[in-house]
Amino acid sequence: MRFEPIRPSLIGSLGLLAACGSSDGDNVVDSRSSGFSLEVVERIELEETEAAPLGDIGVLAIAANGDLLVGDRLIPRIRRYDRGGRLVAEFGSFGEGPFEFRGVGGLVEDGDGRVLVVDPRLSRVTALSADLVPDTSFQVLPPPRGRVERAGDGYVAMTTAARRTMGFAMMDSDWKPMWNSRIHATSLTPETPYWGSYARLRFTASNEAVVAAYSFLYPLHLYNLSGDVLGTFGEPPPSFREASVLQPGALSGPDAADRTNRWMSSFTIIANLAVVADSLLAVTHGTLKQLGATRRVVEEHHSVDFYDLRTRVKIAEDVELPPITRVVAGGRRGLHAISEEPPNPWTISILELRQSK
Repeated sequence: MRFEPIRPSLIGSLGLLAACGSSDGDNVVDSRSSGFSLEVVERIELEETEAAPLGDIGVLAIAANGDLLVGDRLIPRIRRYDRGGRLVAEFGSFGEGPFEFRGVGGLVEDGDGRVLVVDPRLSRVTALSADLVPDTSFQVLPPPRGRVERAGDGYVAMTTAARRTMGFAMMDSDWKPMWNSRIHATSLTPETPYWGSYARLRFTASNEAVVAAYSFLYPLHLYNLSGDVLGTFGEPPPSFREASVLQPGALSGPDAADRTNRWMSSFTIIANLAVVADSLLAVTHGTLKQLGATRRVVEEHHSVDFYDLRTRVKIAEDVELPPITRVVAGGRRGLHAISEEPPNPWTISILELRQSK
């Protein structure tokens, strides 16, 4: 069986897709349901420092020149890596003073090449130079709560996260609010209040549109950059399983952690939305898992569906990801995913979508 790269004539202006595997491009993961596969085209091993090792990749953004901007989940620090994985700059310390952070919830590069850092705990945005030198810091209303992406000349930022509603706002280039919206989980019932503890807002943006979703439910919601609702689209793939309705108290009491993990593994979530080359929408699916005594909930990513963002037509579904792969960002070069972590060096890998022929 031969595998051919997806041609621009099929899906418009198309870039690479990302995941993990070998750097020689021979590691192909078959998708029996769709005839598509994901092939590794590049692996980027991130340089470490003994003085300040990278704790965990919480946020990853792609700079215009292809550099990787990484926000540490454990330590409020930002790192910049070049396209080969060399550490070229780092900045950040814990605190509430000027140019200190309580956490890094979002990263994005502005039109001037500055790196903007969203601190959800302090409800402010800090601007750093391209070399991560402090520039300015300012408050934003409505306050950003996490992820942020470029959308045309402005930004889309998460602003609220309530049990039944999850909000985001479109900001102009000066971070003045232009419009806001909320994703309503209309299918929630009084029997499913616990969903709010585990569901998340997902969104991504291109130069023309914003796509958002409630992680437990389809459909996807589409907006133009003026805030007009263009409608909903998207269908879950055959592998998608909806969360079940539990009896009151089902997630408490003895063996609650085991029962919670069994429940989490029984359904599928929309784990990530990302735009590749401004025309291809990648919808990553996965499950949730609770870690040990900390009970921190993490995601395990399994497969990706792909849509032509301009026509909203699904191109491929249930395209499998290699094991232990976490998709973290889109970009011109492809869909970036974490493919290795300690004790191995942190590694970001990139995949190309291919169709069997």
